[in-house]
Amino acid sequence: MTPRFSLFARTALTLSAAASLFGCEPQFNDQVCESDQDCFPDEACQAGVCVLRTELPDVGPDAELNVCGGIQELENAPGDPCGPCNLDQYQCEGAELVCSGETPCPETDVITTTPTDITADGAQLNGELAEIPVEGLSELGFCWSSTEANPTLDNADCMAIETVLEAPGTFTLPVEGLNPGTSYNVATYFIDGDADSGYGNTLAFITLAPSPANVAATVEGDVITLTWDESDGIVEYEVLRDGTSIAVVSETTYADEDAPAGTLSGYEDLSATQGTETGGVRLTWSAAAGSASDELSYEVIASYPDADSNPSEAVTAQLPAPTPTSYEVQIDDGAWIDVGLVTEYLDEDAPEGAITAGTTTVSAGEFADRVELSISGSTTEDGQPRQYRVRALADATTGAPSPQVSGFRGAGELSYQWQRTTSDVDQESDYQDISGATAATYSDFDAPATGETRFYRVVLSAQGAPSVTTAGQAGYRAFGAQVALVDITDVGISAATISANITGLGDPAATEHGICISPQAGVSFPAAGATECALRGAPTATGTFAEIFSDLDPATTYFVRAFIVNATGTSYSGEQSFTTDPAIPTPPTNLSASTNDADLVALSWSAVSGADGYRVYRDGTEIAEITDAGQTSYNDTTAEEGTLSAPSGLTASTTNADQVDLSWSAASASAGDSASYTVRAFNVSGESADSNAATGSRAAPAITGYEIFRNGTSIDTLGDVLTYADTSADAGSIGAPIDLLASTTNAAQVDLSWSAAAGSAGTSYAYTVRALSNVGPSAPSNETTGSRAAPEVTGYEIFRDEVSIGTVGLVTTYADTTADAGAIEAVSDLSASNSNPDQVDLSWSAPNTLPGDSASYTIFALSAAGTSEVSNPASGSRAAPAITGYDILDASDDSVLSTVPSAGSAALAANAPDYTFDQIDGTYDSGNNDMALTITDGTPVDGAPITVRIIARGESGIDATASADATGFRPATSLTFTWERADLSSDPVVWETFGAANAASVTDADVDPSKLTYRATVDIGTSVTVEVPAETLTIP
Repeated sequence: MTPRFSLFARTALTLSAAASLFGCEPQFNDQVCESDQDCFPDEACQAGVCVLRTELPDVGPDAELNVCGGIQELENAPGDPCGPCNLDQYQCEGAELVCSGETPCPETDVITTTPTDITADGAQLNGELAEIPVEGLSELGFCWSSTEANPTLDNADCMAIETVLEAPGTFTLPVEGLNPGTSYNVATYFIDGDADSGYGNTLAFITLAPSPANVAATVEGDVITLTWDESDGIVEYEVLRDGTSIAVVSETTYADEDAPAGTLSGYEDLSATQGTETGGVRLTWSAAAGSASDELSYEVIASYPDADSNPSEAVTAQLPAPTPTSYEVQIDDGAWIDVGLVTEYLDEDAPEGAITAGTTTVSAGEFADRVELSISGSTTEDGQPRQYRVRALADATTGAPSPQVSGFRGAGELSYQWQRTTSDVDQESDYQDISGATAATYSDFDAPATGETRFYRVVLSAQGAPSVTTAGQAGYRAFGAQVALVDITDVGISAATISANITGLGDPAATEHGICISPQAGVSFPAAGATECALRGAPTATGTFAEIFSDLDPATTYFVRAFIVNATGTSYSGEQSFTTDPAIPTPPTNLSASTNDADLVALSWSAVSGADGYRVYRDGTEIAEITDAGQTSYNDTTAEEGTLSAPSGLTASTTNADQVDLSWSAASASAGDSASYTVRAFNVSGESADSNAATGSRAAPAITGYEIFRNGTSIDTLGDVLTYADTSADAGSIGAPIDLLASTTNAAQVDLSWSAAAGSAGTSYAYTVRALSNVGPSAPSNETTGSRAAPEVTGYEIFRDEVSIGTVGLVTTYADTTADAGAIEAVSDLSASNSNPDQVDLSWSAPNTLPGDSASYTIFALSAAGTSEVSNPASGSRAAPAITGYDILDASDDSVLSTVPSAGSAALAANAPDYTFDQIDGTYDSGNNDMALTITDGTPVDGAPITVRIIARGESGIDATASADATGFRPATSLTFTWERADLSSDPVVWETFGAANAASVTDADVDPSKLTYRATVDIGTSVTVEVPAETLTIP
């Protein structure tokens, strides 16, 4: 349409545009320029115009410039509206602001102004009516759209204000149902009196963007899960943790699997041994402790189509303290090694220490009886240090590494082992350890006495360091006469034979040899003190020789060395010792033997001086040798033991459902056979005579109880009893009831029936019993079998829809009278008549009957042992009840008026109708000889109405609710009149009818003067008769 404007409106718009143009930048109107070259020399190009330089402010190079880079103070800012209708914008041109154009004002009578009271789903739209159109206004309102740039009545949501303005002014419209966070374009519109429409300018606004509500954080394991309420119009959600975006999601939940976990600490006190361990470097640390993570703050921002909400209310959460599960150790910045949940670790691979051998010395011909060995200057060094760190683990959490510490393996004390070759060749395979040569110095008296060369070396060892072996070095003894002690034999109480061997006569030849003996160590030649030497003179050849020493003291230790003498000196054999035998001991005394111990025969006797031990004899046969002279007792556990018979007569029950009852006859016991015991003392010199004899035996075993076996396996031990109840035997079982049926045909109950449950006996076992005693068990008893009897069914438990409803005894039927009953609907079409004068006729239809709700039934058999498996399920319900009759009730007091057996109809003898009157009047017409008769004021009266309701009665006490009330009455209709006349003077009086009309007024057309007494009978229907009393009339 072409908008119509008044002259006033056009003038106002023109003036407004002029005013806007006058207020726009720039404020100079001189010559247009692009640079200073376009201006006079005394001018400068400023904001596209030439300006006298004298008019420019004197500013320094650091003067503050405006947003366009100029020096003038601007009255507006870029983007501010300008132009005739503020539809253009200020923009920088050069260093100053200019209006971008002069867009004409829209040809409209309405103006859209900025919306206010903007919410998430609504706003107040504002407009201004500039002028009433000539044609008048029929409608004024707003159109808005989130998709259309120019909303109209054809493409947008539009709504008129309630009352059209009658004069220019502002108008508003609150709108709801907008989408949150959405940009809308709105324009005013009007429809004039000619049904032409027009629109104002279009403005944009954005609805508020609500923040998500009910943000909650839950912690499960190492994940923090956020949830919030869903908001309408949401595009997506941004999740912030401690103010930093961590995710953008489309759902209303987010699982933060990267939340900073709790920390592990406490193991930073790691220490490493500093050479104190030779097996490695031992690390120790304190157990780690977990600390919860820092409390984290979470917010959620909702993103709408055109705006984002503010962050939601913050919620906080933190991951729990981790629990250490193991530790890892790092060596010299290498890979981490899992060492388990310990606080100590031994680095067995730490570098070993080292041994410096030093200097060895081996004598060569310096000594005739030995080779002297020594080493000096030997040292050890600790292993090279390593760097260590430890850290704790807790499932997926790894603790920070501890500070690095240094540790090293130590080297232990030096030990020595001298070795000697078996020949005069320095060969690796020929070296052998020298027994006892384990010090830094050693005298090898076993070096070849012939002076043959042997090579020596020493192996140095220390824990924590590899051993070192010195180089071989030659050594040998001086060549002198040599003798060796061969043997000491025939040692007795006072004598012994000593043999020696001359292995070298030496050079020069030996001049003396022999054997020396002394009760003191360190025997030497020549004899002195208690030493006795047997001299044999100069030997003539090598070989053995022997000396017998007699008159020795008994039980005395002697030391012996052989010797040989030549020019190099006296050579000795190694020193040996021996002890002469003691005297033969005397017989033991006071021997006694027990008879009261089932396990043994206890012997005891008096000690014998000089005995090395004792020998025990039973019936003349040695049974024991005691080598401890201090032991004067002996327990003969090999004596014939007493006997223990097996239990007998074992029986096991099969009739007890709770246990298997065992019983048996007791075992019997008897003592072992008696024996005669003697004891002899002995020592190295011989054995004494017999002690006194003592008779002893093992006592009969004491029965301590019995052990029960089931299928060969021991199940229990008892005291000295002869019965046992095996309650752990497998119990019998009860089968489930079967063939469960549930009725659907009985309105009073659901009838259940089933087949009885059957029981089964428990597992049959083979039982034996053996007696127990202080000497061991008897043989097993006879074997018998037994089992727990089948449990006795004691009753049944009934379940309806899995809920117990009752228990019964040993029956197989049950009547569920508590099942949901059926129902009878109320009579819905009861009606009562008002047209029958004889009665009120009632009519109705039989109501519907409904069965009870169906239920699922199951049954369990009961016994002392528990319940059986469940029976088969059966569905049943109470049948729809049969209607047994109907009670008709007086609605005023619910008293029963009548009961009928079936639906359809019923008659109520309600209040009867009546006929009221005054009297019979007559008028005689003599000319016609007739009498006009009438019942004065004769009026039919309806019977009083009655209101009834009806209840359907059903079997099993199930009744319907009462029907709606129905009201009826007996009308005073179907009246018939019978007129009669009579002569009251006749005897008897005879009343005769006369041909009168069936009405309240009649004419006796043939008056009989003798019969002037008249009466009338009024019949209402068939059951009500009203008699109008006789009236005698006269003829004038």
